[in-house]
Amino acid sequence: MRMVRSEECLTTVSMSSAGVDVGFRPRERAKLLILIGAILAFVGFAAPFVSFALLFLVPILTTPFLIPAIFAAIGALGSLLVGIGGFLIFLGFAQARQDSLPWTLAFGVVMVAAGVLGALAGGIVALLYLNSSNFNLDSGSLVLFSFVQVATGVALHAALIGGLLAFARTVLRKP
Repeated sequence: MRMVRSEECLTTVSMSSAGVDVGFRPRERAKLLILIGAILAFVGFAAPFVSFALLFLVPILTTPFLIPAIFAAIGALGSLLVGIGGFLIFLGFAQARQDSLPWTLAFGVVMVAAGVLGALAGGIVALLYLNSSNFNLDSGSLVLFSFVQVATGVALHAALIGGLLAFARTVLRKP
């Protein structure tokens, strides 16, 4: 630390690196967030389809409740990946275009919250399938958590569409 004399007062200048930019520039950081978010979202959308194809094309000996449990678990993972990916995409949009910040960031937060809630509900559904020893699945908890999983899927897709429309509105207003 050194002392600097100015006309008005005596101040100290810190030797910290807080003012040094050591990362990506804001444009490149925004592009990187959008790219990583898009990859995560595409993997999240494709995970249930790939698991469906693998489970029915590859013959395996499973119990009747293992296949729905695997579908529920992979759907939960897909929901989480889509939520995180959508959040990163909209965070990158908000950094790239500051005038779209409140709307795109709000939809990104909705996506990550819905993705986490959908992953929790899907995990609980998978556990309920694994703990069921017979075909009597008329329990209210399975119906409730299946409904929550479907509702969070609808919220994820609605937030994705709303966020893209909000960003399109910003781009069309000021290209």
